[in-house]
This record gives sequence, C-alpha cells and structure tokens, in this order.
Amino acid sequence: ECNAKTVQNIGGAQFTFCVPVQRVLTRTMCCGHDGHIKKTTKSQGKRRSFGSKKMNCRSFIKGTHLQSVNNKTFAVIQCNLDHETHEPIGTTQHMSPVVNDLVRLYHKECRGQISAPQISYKLTCDLPILLGDYNAENRAHTPTRRDIENLLYKLNKTQGGTKEDQKHLNELCRELQDDNHHVFYQPYNDRQGQQTKFNFVFLHKEMKSILEIFGSRVLVDATYKTCRYRFNLFHLMVKTPQRYMVVAFFITQDELHSTIEFCLEKIKEWSPKWAPIVFLIDQDASEILAIKTVFPDANIFLCDFHIKMDWMRKFKSIGEVAGNALFDSMRKCIYADTPNPTEDVTR
Repeated sequence: ECNAKTVQNIGGAQFTFCVPVQRVLTRTMCCGHDGHIKKTTKSQGKRRSFGSKKMNCRSFIKGTHLQSVNNKTFAVIQCNLDHETHEPIGTTQHMSPVVNDLVRLYHKECRGQISAPQISYKLTCDLPILLGDYNAENRAHTPTRRDIENLLYKLNKTQGGTKEDQKHLNELCRELQDDNHHVFYQPYNDRQGQQTKFNFVFLHKEMKSILEIFGSRVLVDATYKTCRYRFNLFHLMVKTPQRYMVVAFFITQDELHSTIEFCLEKIKEWSPKWAPIVFLIDQDASEILAIKTVFPDANIFLCDFHIKMDWMRKFKSIGEVAGNALFDSMRKCIYADTPNPTEDVTR
C-alpha cells in the first residue's frame, strides 16, 4: 500500500495518489499474433496461443492493477503498440446486451440447430431496427464469428436450462411426444438398491409408414464410440427405391438379449402392420436371440463382411501364407455360381 506517495515510471510520467492505493496485480498483455508459448502441460507438452496466426508480433502492454477505496484502475507501466508484422485488427470488446439476448433468442427458436453465419446475417437485419445508435464498425454491435461461436458453445453446453443430460433428454422427449412422435425413455437410476438401466427408443412419425411398406428386409447393427457416452446405438435400416434409410433406432446401456428384445417389442407395438421377413445382422448372439423371440417367423442372415472378418482373424492362427490361401478358397465358395469351384476347394 502507498499513502500520498509518488509512483514512478508509470507510462513515462509521475502519478501522485492522495488516497490509500493498493497494487493488486501486475500483468503483461501481448498481441494475439505474438506466437509465444503460452502454457506448458505435462501431458501435451508445449502449447501455443490459440485462434490466430503466429506472426511473432512484439506488441505488448505491461501494467498494474491499482485498487483504491472507490475505484479500480489499470496503470500502464510499459507498452509497445507498434504492430510491425501485421495490420492491427482492433481491440477486444464485449458483446452488447441486446446482441447477447438476440443470439440466445435465435438459438432457442431453432432448438440449437443454427450456425454462426446464419446468426450474423440475422443480426445485420434486426439490429439496425432495434438499436438507435447502431454502428456497424463497433464490435459490440457486430460481433465476429468467433464471438458468436463461443456464445453458442456455452448455450449448447447448458441447453434447455438443465445441467444434467438426463433431465434435458426428458424435456426433449416431451417435446417429441407433443409432435406425435413415438418415444420411449427410461433414465438410469441407482437409488435405494433399485437399479434401472438407460433405454431410449425412437420412431419418427413419417418413418413409421416407410417401415411398414419397405420393412420386409431389415438391417440391424450397433455402432460404437459415436459419442462420449459408452452406450450402444442400434439402428434399423430398410431399402427404399431411392436409397437405404434409417427408420428407427434405440440406445441401450448394455447388449443383453433382454434389452434388445424389449426395444424391438416397443417398435413392433408402435407399427402393428410391420411384418419383417428377413433380418441382416452380424454375428452377435444377443441380437439373434432377441429377433427370434420377437419375430419367430423371420429369417436371419449374417453379413458377409462380418463373416469374412471373422475368418481372417481365425485363419491367422495357422500362419499368414496358409491362412490367406484358405481365406481365398472360402471366398470362392461364397461367390461360386456353379458347384465346380466348390468341388475344387473341397479337393
């Protein structure tokens, strides 16, 4: 603390404070194009500053935060404002509260399905009408794309006003049910010794008719590592005259046949006219048992890609040369049009 003392070398001048002043923090602010190493972590090593081109700009401002009884100030000690390697873009400025509210409104109306360029275009159309002192050169009124993307990231992270994803998903399910979509949601719960597994089943109201018309041949498969959650995403796909289409999907916490059977029963209940004849799946035993239970009259075929991959894994145990030769022979048996190749292989 300094009381009625002269502080030297602040911006090349002398300042005299007549009230008690406390020096809180001294910091140095560099240009965004400095290219200096900002942080060093043990796992990632040396990391450079993000989001700008590294032009080795030597511009900086060094100062100290001074706090008195009534106000806070930032006194400049040393500075270099010459941007020798590039042209100055502008100083950082906070977004206007009106612009912030508009971005949040656009995000809520589109349910998060909006990009930064679309929001920027909407702002240029609405702000001149809403703001009397609108200035296109003011960054508070015309935020950059990065400013908008940072705000969108915060909104998407806390979308729906809830921090727990399961509560947010429950709110989305209510909205989908109001639009006459078929949704079943069972959240994960492990309280008082009663554990319920996470299950989510969805059938779009427009996909229901496609499933009943073209659902005689259905492809069922599960994908992994599609998101940060360790859940299994199962999708049902049919072939239409134009292309293959995903008509329904369900997300489960495990791959037990009872869980898959429960989800298939839900889809069967929602589309009573669906009568599948053929299911094309991989070699998962849980899927086979669940399909046989729900659709006992349907035929189950295995995907040739998964079969060949399984053969390659098993044939490697007998050696690379012999395994490749045996794999080629088995592949000829699969694609043989006449019994002659099969007879040659059996010999």
